[in-house]
Amino acid sequence: MEQPDAGKFNIPQLKSMVQELKMLANKAGMIANRDVINLLVRKVKNSRSLVDVGGLPKSWSNFTQVHFEKMVRNLDTKMEGSINHKTLATCFLLLSSNVPTSKDLEVIKANLKESSVSENVFLGKEGGE
Repeated sequence: MEQPDAGKFNIPQLKSMVQELKMLANKAGMIANRDVINLLVRKVKNSRSLVDVGGLPKSWSNFTQVHFEKMVRNLDTKMEGSINHKTLATCFLLLSSNVPTSKDLEVIKANLKESSVSENVFLGKEGGE
């Protein structure tokens, strides 16, 4: 079993975050950048004052709005003013994960039913292309 890490989300934090992201997302699964930033800033404040179990990783306790703006800007690669909630949730899930080696990738590929998955299929967009 994996040991707790101050730089990663724990399971209750991930569950809470995914639920909140889904609530903020529109029908297309997109969340306005400003809404994401406001959510993260609010969660930092709650984590400090309420010791919020569903908050953010401990190492994020000193993050400011500027940190979150930079993070969201990096995820909004098409500069649309919004990001997909699944993309953001995946980033949170994989936060501080090790990058797989070539050998790790070969094992993963051997266990996949499909050789690849397009971004649109991953995001659940119609047509998959």
